[in-house]
This record gives sequence, structure tokens and C-alpha cells, in this order.
Amino acid sequence: MAILADFYSAIVGEHCRQEIFVVRLRSSLFFMITRLFQACRGAGTEIHKMELTVKGVVAIFACFLAVFTQTISANANYSGNCETPIDVAFLMDSSGSLGRSNYNRLKETVYNMGTYFGVSPMGSHASIILYSDYYEIASKFDQFMTIGQFRTTVLRLKYLSQRSRMDASLTAAQSQIFTRKGNTRDFLPKVAILFTDGKQSRFRDRVPLPEAARKLRENGVNIFVIGIGSGPSKSELESMVVDRENHIYRSQNFRDLKDQSEAVAGKICELFGARKRDVSPNPVDIGFLLHGADSLSKKDRNKAKQFISSVATTLGIEVPNSRAALLQYNEGVGSVFTFSKYTDLTNFYDNLHRLPVSTGKNQIDVAIREASKQIFSSESRLAVSRVAVLLTFGKPLNIQQAQIAVIQLRSKGVKLFVVHVGSAREMTSLRKLVSNKHNLFHANTIDDLMDLVIPLHDKIVNESVPTAKELSSVPASYSTIRVKWIPAFDPNEVISGYEVQWTVIEDDKGLHIINSPLQSSGVLPADVRGYEISGLTPYTLYKIHLIPQWQAGVRGDIPDTQSRTLEDIDECLTDPCDVNAKCTNTKRSFSCKCNIGYSGDGFSCTDDNECRGSPCDANGICTNTIGSFKCACDKGYSGDGFSCIDINECLGNPCDVNAKCDNSPGSFSCTCNIGYSGDGFACNDIDECQGSPCDVNGKCSNNPGSFQCECNIGYSGNGFTCTDIDECQGSPCDVNGKCSNNPGSFECECNIGYSGNGFSCTDIDECLGSPCDVNGECSNNPGSFECECNIGYSGNGFTCTDIDECQGSPCDVNGKCSNNPGSFECECNIGYSGNGFSCTDIDECQGSPCDANGKCSNNPGSFECECNIGYSGNGFTCTDNNECLRGPCDDNAVCGNTDGSYSCTCRKGYSGNGFFCA
Repeated sequence: MAILADFYSAIVGEHCRQEIFVVRLRSSLFFMITRLFQACRGAGTEIHKMELTVKGVVAIFACFLAVFTQTISANANYSGNCETPIDVAFLMDSSGSLGRSNYNRLKETVYNMGTYFGVSPMGSHASIILYSDYYEIASKFDQFMTIGQFRTTVLRLKYLSQRSRMDASLTAAQSQIFTRKGNTRDFLPKVAILFTDGKQSRFRDRVPLPEAARKLRENGVNIFVIGIGSGPSKSELESMVVDRENHIYRSQNFRDLKDQSEAVAGKICELFGARKRDVSPNPVDIGFLLHGADSLSKKDRNKAKQFISSVATTLGIEVPNSRAALLQYNEGVGSVFTFSKYTDLTNFYDNLHRLPVSTGKNQIDVAIREASKQIFSSESRLAVSRVAVLLTFGKPLNIQQAQIAVIQLRSKGVKLFVVHVGSAREMTSLRKLVSNKHNLFHANTIDDLMDLVIPLHDKIVNESVPTAKELSSVPASYSTIRVKWIPAFDPNEVISGYEVQWTVIEDDKGLHIINSPLQSSGVLPADVRGYEISGLTPYTLYKIHLIPQWQAGVRGDIPDTQSRTLEDIDECLTDPCDVNAKCTNTKRSFSCKCNIGYSGDGFSCTDDNECRGSPCDANGICTNTIGSFKCACDKGYSGDGFSCIDINECLGNPCDVNAKCDNSPGSFSCTCNIGYSGDGFACNDIDECQGSPCDVNGKCSNNPGSFQCECNIGYSGNGFTCTDIDECQGSPCDVNGKCSNNPGSFECECNIGYSGNGFSCTDIDECLGSPCDVNGECSNNPGSFECECNIGYSGNGFTCTDIDECQGSPCDVNGKCSNNPGSFECECNIGYSGNGFSCTDIDECQGSPCDANGKCSNNPGSFECECNIGYSGNGFTCTDNNECLRGPCDDNAVCGNTDGSYSCTCRKGYSGNGFFCA
């Protein structure tokens, strides 16, 4: 990939790269493919000029790959149009007054604005709140969405409908989104954008809009309100903002709003796109040492990365000013990115986001030692403030070894700041690593990390005062060295002067000198930019220190330089030779020699005109230059100028795709093909259809280089002559329909009693309309229907009358007939049994209805009961008669009553039958 990227850069150049940004801002696949071709078309065009056809193909492929790769990777870093990322919440109206089409336009608006703001894990963070009768949080800041994930979230937003509660969305943003728990970043601008197409609905528990907005602003949130259409109330919109002129936007409709979305986002960036903290006024080389702890979840690792990116953002990492480096560690060293890796914040965000997972123990000695070796090495700048920030989790290991490593780090002028997440008990041991207790920061949990961004930023800025951008020294003679420096700040603000100190480190025989006494220039004024050290020993190596006289509370670096006094005078230092000659110093002398392409004694050199000898090809041109010459092939030829070959320009396809190319020596010509007009470089298709060559009932289609006639639908022919087709011959209509042929078309119509489009006809069920009498029955037939009266009714079916069947005496003579609607009923008279049509006398005596001392007599339709002799009653109840009461016996007899009878018995002393006793 690296080789391909270099190849792409060398061949394609700026043309492709300039198009990449445009591709990033769009999301549709069609647009991306179109822009890929547009971006890379220029690469091929430039290639043909170099006659490198194969390379041109590869260049276009490299451009495709570069554009597509950067389009994908753009999701990870900050690519927004604001100066810095922001935390933005979109409060979207999802009430019923919008409708789904306008709601979809609102979603496109939100996506466009999110793209403009550069939503990404290390860039702008976005939250979405929907509101109607209630609110719904669709996304939060701590989800660290890429722009692709943000787009998916927006597209999947559901439509709530119902009424409008703007107060609920403002309250939700204040209590759940723009909070520390909601992962809002205090060091970046916080923005809430509320969209509405109407007024606040009246709810019993509603919060007044001015109060809900005021509470949200107290969280440091800048509120923007966008009203769409004529529905929103001006007073309601103004009640939610402070700056009515700049924080309220009106749009005629949702279609216009979508078109204006990037312009509105741009205005918001202008108002709140600047960083909230000043960047360091002086350049800083800052190295972040990140512990890959086992205990960190993916979400926690993102928060740690966010902390690092936040510190980098507040310091304004951007070459050639401040730079950043990164080292990940545990028991060993993971990923290491040196200062040369990053050029700006965007590049830093990108690599930080893609940092691979590396977990293990917290061996901080490894981090500090390797930072000294790999980060603060030859790539770190001695003339700027150097800072290391150690972000550690849990219990630190190997504190004693870490203290030794810190000494080595400090010897390179690096200030160490330690940020510890975990138990406060570990702070005692970590205090040993920093020179100042205020350089040690503590967070109980990873959620508390963001509270340390501003304090850490302020501490780094206060201590980031470099001595100079450049310190140099050169020998002036056997005994003098000139020292120069360039301040990196306004010296009067932080120092009262400078002191130059020097000491011998190697004598004139090359022996190393130990404990050589320091000598001093004394205090020099703050505006001095150089000093000449005199009275030195010839050919001796000196180490020179520049020591600023800091004001109280300010510290900085003390750079040094080395220089050796001269063994003899280097006459070449005074430039005695011609500017086009080389001076060579010799002991107590020197020599001058003209450079190649010049002639003379070295003190005076004249340019040689090499073109006089015609060194170039006959088809080339020679250009004399100072000290040399150049050969270049004439136009239409290729080569190095010494050998030129005719370029077959036709191989590069210079002509229009609809033209023919003819190569000639040093040139070529282009001729448009038949059916096209133009100069050959641009050929336009001739539209033959303008002459109306086709039939009036035909259609003319212009094709590249030709045309085509085709009969209209309903006509047949070759297009030049068209005849109406009688479509009815093919029976296109339904069997229950009628076909009517028309010029160029036909019509199908269903027959009476059928419904449909004529191509498909369905019988109409007339019975569904209940056309018959309620006492009739409807029968649907194909294309018609019939009505028939129900049994027991008479009529035509549309009108039905009840039949009185009793008039025909259908029942038994001992039965009764009852006429009913649509029927009749026969019932036997009392005393008879049967179905009413046939009745038989019931013998009631079989059921013994009379008294046991009575007699039953059956009659037609009834019966009679009569008491037996000796009994009295109605026959149903019979009582024994006491015949003795009548005195039927002889006076000298005793009467004995019995059931149904009696007996007479003569008294004692009498004889007889009881009726007569003697």
C-alpha cells in the first residue's frame, strides 16, 4: 500500500487529491462512483502527455483506491468544516403536523448538518432527541458514532406523530445529554439546534419554554431555533434564545431547509466554531503515554482516547508549531507514533481512533524509559518546551525503576505530568515521579477524566515557555566563537535578560576535559540576539549554554551548543572566490576553482555556452543555463532531448471518443465520425430527428451517430410508415366485455351486469344490494339476478304477500288452524291427540282420573266420573255414605256401617236378619 500511495502521488499529483474532499461530503453510492470517475479522469489526461499508457492505467486505479480509501477513513477522524469539533444535539420535531415526506426531508437536513460538523469518534459528537407528545432520545454523545453510523441512525428515525412538546426536548437535553454523565466535553462548543413547524402544544405538566431554555443555557449550551413554514410563533422562537438576530432561522418549507442546511451549519460554525480555550502561545512537543489496562472496556478506551484528543485540541497541535507523539504500554511497548507521524489535529485524531487494543499490567517504568528513547530522541526539538503526559490506570508497578527513568527523561528537558485514574492511595508513590505536586492529577473514575482537561491544559501552557527557537555557534578565529539565538516569544514578558556560559570539553589534542570551570558573559539585556566569546584557546571544543533570567514563577528549557575554535584562519569564510567557484582552505592558504560549466581562474568565472556544439537531437532544442545546459524535445516528440522520438499522440486518445485520430511527425489530427460534427477534439452527435424523418404516428430516437424510427404503440410498420393495429381482432378483452378499436389504441368495456376494466370483468352480485322483498330470496346469475318469494308467500319476488293456508281447512275436524307469516299451524282440540292434521280422541279413563270408589265413563273429546252406590261426591272425590243414619235396621237390631254398605244384626235375645228381629 505504501508503494502504491507513493506511485499515486508521483503520477497523479494534485488533480486527484483535490477531488477527495468532495467525495467525502456525499453519501449516495451513485454520487460516489460519479465523483470517483471525475476525480480520476484528470489523472489519465495528464498521463497521455508523458506517453506512459500502462502507467496511466495504474495511476487511475491508484487514484480510485486513494479516493475510496480516504472516503472510508474519513469516518474515523475529524473532517468537519468548523475550526474545531463541537458537541451538537438535534432536537427534531416529530409531530403529526409534519407528515412523513417533510419528516424525511428533516432527516436529510440533520444528516447534511452532521456531515458539515464532521461527526466522528474523535471529532464532533452528535445526539438526537425526537419530540411529539413525549420525547425520545435516539442517540447520545457517548456512542462515539462515525459519520456512517450517524447516517444510519438518522435514516432509521421513527415518526412519532401526535402533538408538539418543545419543552420536553429542551428539558431532556439539559438533564440527560449536556451533562458529564452524558459525556459532553466542556472544552468544546456545545450547541442545541431545535427544529419546529408549529407552536408548543398545551399540556398540564408543560414547562414554560423560556424556563426550559434558560436551564439548558445554564449548562453552557448555545441554543439555535429553526422555524419552518408559517406555523411557528415568533414570540415562542424568541423566548428560547438570547441572540435573536443570529440564533433564529426561518425557512419557507422543508425542501428549502434541506437545500439551506449546509449554509445554516456554516453560520453556526462562524458563531461558535472557535476553541473555548486559548492554545499554547508557545510551541510544545507533547508525548502521551497511554496505559492499555485490562480493566478497560471498549467504551472506557474510547473515553481515554477522547481525553487525549481533548488535551491535544486545547493545545492546538499543528506543524510547525506544537506537535504530538503517542506511546501505548503495559508490560512492554505497544504502538508508538513519533512526532514526525502527525502534522495536524485531523491526522492525530485519525491515528488515535485506529489505535489497536493492547492490554496488560501497569509497568510505568517501561513507558517512561521508552518515551525517552523513542519519542524524545532526535525527532524532538530542543528549542521548544517538551512535555510528557502519563495516563495510567490502577496500581502502578516498578516505581523505583520509574524514578530512575524519570531522571533520564528530565535530563532531556522533558516535563512529566501524571494523570492517574483509580484509588487515591496510589498518589503517594506517583508523587515521586513529578518535580511539582501540581503536575500530578487524579480522577476516581474514567468518567471524571474530562474534568481534568482544562486544569492540565492550563498547567502545561503556564510551563510551556521555550528559551529560543534556534541557538547556534560558529568559530570566528583562533580565539573567538560567535553565538546567536532567536527568541520564540516576546522576551520582555517572561525574562529580564540572558547569560551565556561556556566550558572546555575537549582540548586541542582531542583529550576529553572533566570539570573544566564555567565561564560567563554576565547578564545580557533581554533584547540581545547574540554574543561573541573571545580569549579562547585555539582548536579547542567548547560547550556553550544559553541561560535566560526567568521572572518569578516561570521556567523553561536551557539549550546548549558546541563549537571548536579554529586551528588556522579559514580564508574561505570571507568568500574570496567567484560566486561560481569553490573555495578550498589549506593550512595558511586557500585555492579557488571554477565550478563545472564555468571557465576562469576561480576569482573570475564565466559561464560556458554548451549549446554552441549542438549537443541536442535535431528534433530538440538546447537551452543554455548558468553553469550548464538543458536539452528538451520539440513539441510532438519525446525523449531526454539528446534523443527524440515522434510521439504517437493517438495512443493517448486525444480525440473525442466519436472521432478518428491520424498521427503525423510531431503532430496529429482529429476528424469526427459520420453522424457527428465538430473539430475532432469535441464531437457532437447530429440530431437527425430534428428533420422529422419518421411517420406522424411514429417516434424518432436519436442515437450516437445515427437515428431510429419506431411506430407508436397501437401502430405497426417500420417507423417510416405506420398503420393502425386493430387490437380487437386478438380478442384482448374479457369474454364478458366489449372491445372498441381506436386509432393507435383500443378500449375494453365490461357488459351490463359485469364490473372491471374490460380486460378482466367480474359478475356483479346484484343480491348484495338486497333488491328483493324481505320475504323473498335473491339468486345471482351471470350478468343478472332473480327474485322469488319464500314458501308461504305469494308475489313476483320484489313484493311478497303472506298466504292464509287456514282457508283451505287443512287441519282435522277435531283440530284448530292458526295462520302465521309465511306458514300455518294445526293443533288438536282439548281431549284429542295428534299433529293437528290427524286428531284421535283421548281415553282419559285410562289414566284413572276418578276416585277409587267412582266410575269413569269416556266421551268423545272428554270423560265423566260418577261415585259408586254407597258413596257420594263428584266422581273425582267420593265419600262413603253412612246408611245407618237413615235407620234401616229393626229397632231391636244394631246397624253397622261399612265402606259402601252397612249391616243389621239383631240384638241379643232377638233373632232375625236384622231388618226384622223377633
